[in-house]
This record gives sequence, C-alpha cells and structure tokens, in this order.
Amino acid sequence: MTTQTSDFDFERTENFKRLYDENRKSHAETMKNILNSDVPKEIKHPKLKNVDRYGGLEHPIYSQQDINNVAFTHYVPKNLSDRLAYITVLWIRFVNDLMSGWMFGRVWGWFPFTETLWLLRICLYESIGNVPGTMFAIVRHIDSIRFLRRDYGWIESLLLEANNERMHLLFALHLYKPNIFFRYFIIVNQYVFSFFLGCAYFINHQYCHRFAAYLEEAAVLLYSELLNDIEKQKFPIFEHDCIDAAKEYYQLPNDAKWRDVFANIRCDEAYHREVHHKLAPLSLKPQSRNPFFNENFATF
Repeated sequence: MTTQTSDFDFERTENFKRLYDENRKSHAETMKNILNSDVPKEIKHPKLKNVDRYGGLEHPIYSQQDINNVAFTHYVPKNLSDRLAYITVLWIRFVNDLMSGWMFGRVWGWFPFTETLWLLRICLYESIGNVPGTMFAIVRHIDSIRFLRRDYGWIESLLLEANNERMHLLFALHLYKPNIFFRYFIIVNQYVFSFFLGCAYFINHQYCHRFAAYLEEAAVLLYSELLNDIEKQKFPIFEHDCIDAAKEYYQLPNDAKWRDVFANIRCDEAYHREVHHKLAPLSLKPQSRNPFFNENFATF
C-alpha cells in the first residue's frame, strides 16, 4: 500500500470527476430514451446502466485501473477548523477500534481478529458514513429555502453520496448478522451524529466537509487493510461469490467475489474523500457551484 501525503491530489480528483460525468451523461440519455418509448415501466430497459435497483440513483462504475490506483492520501490540517475536524475523526476511529475489538485483537494481540469482527468494524464505520451526506443535504435544502437562493448542485450530489454509503452498509450486513445491541447502537448513532452534524453544518460548513473527508480517509485505510488480509488468505469467506445485488450495483461479472465488492467500495470512499476535501474551501462561498455536478444538469 502506497502512503502519500499531499495537500490535495488534483489529478486523481479530475479523473474521478470525468468518470462521474461520463456515467451521468450515459444515464441521462438512457432515461430520456425510456421516457420517450412505449416500454412498460415494469420491464427493465436493456440499455439502462449505472443505476441501482434499490433507488435508481446513479453512481460511478470503476475500471480495474481505477481500483488498482487507489492510494491512501492525507490532507494536512491547515487551520483550526481542519484540526478540530481531524481530531473528531481520530476520536471516532479510536472508539470504533475499541468497539470492534481491533485494538484488543489486532493491535495488542489478546485474541484472534476474526472475519466476524472485521465485518463489525466495517458496519460500525458505514453506519457513521451514512450520516454526513444526508445531514449536509438537509441543511443546504433548508438554507436554499430560507435565503431564497439556488444551491448550485450541492444537494443532489450529497444525497447521491448518502445513498452510496447506505448501499455499503447493506452489502456488509448481508455477511454480518447484527444482534440486538448493534441495532440499538444504530439508533443511538443516528440520533447523536444527525444532531451533531446538523447543528455543526449550520455553524461551519468547512469543518463538516473536512470532517467527512477525514472520515473517508479512515475508510480508505480500513478497506486497504481488509483487502490486504484477503490477499493473504486469512478470511476465506470473502472469496465466496457475492450477492446479485452487489454485482448489479457495481456491474461486476457473474463470478465476482466479495473481495471485488470491497475493492469497489474502497474506490467509492476514495472518491468521497476527494470530493469533500475539494468542497471544504468552496463551502465558504454561498454561491459556489459544485464542481462535481454535471454541467448538463440544472444546478438548482
């Protein structure tokens, strides 16, 4: 795994932006053809691509080159807002490592860190990763109404991210069977982080986007560690065939394994990382256009 420290990887960001735009254009053209045709709504159109069947929301599809080029990068905090965001994520990582047993089993070696604990660690992260996009979009929606001004493409982009993170959690939950304690944790987590990030976004947009970016940095590291363990053949379950929903969502071949799903999820996290690091300084300007939103769509 390559470790890279830089202010911001603009080249990779442009590649992800190009990939995202190409998929949105393809989807828009396909939807236009469907709406202008006599194909019944219950019949799947053969040209329909890059749409998940759970909500019809588009998302990037990655090539093998995109998957192989994912690297861990870190944006060095430059001001108080950045430092507070980074400290918050470090605290979340510490709590997650304790709750998942990573600290005791992997770091201190008190017991084997099993595949079940790995799945618990993933689910804990993804249960938090679902919140930022949703709450940021809600606050921006309210701001747009309150100040009677356009949003310039931020709301839909954030909601697409939230849906993407939701899919990550659903895929992981297919392997991890949550008990009653985990279900209660999800409820508490939703209340705490929804309230915290909702209030924080009203106060400081930059802090929140930087927080989300650092959280995605941690997620990229997490999935890199998981893929490294899978390559060492520590957990045979991840070499089993994945579910059809994951194959359809990421357009994977019929023989795709769970390792392929997690590799695509890591690409999603890397993309979200670049997006939020880019949006953090832009969020200080109320009329900034979302650079990751396609120009061919109405950016209201």
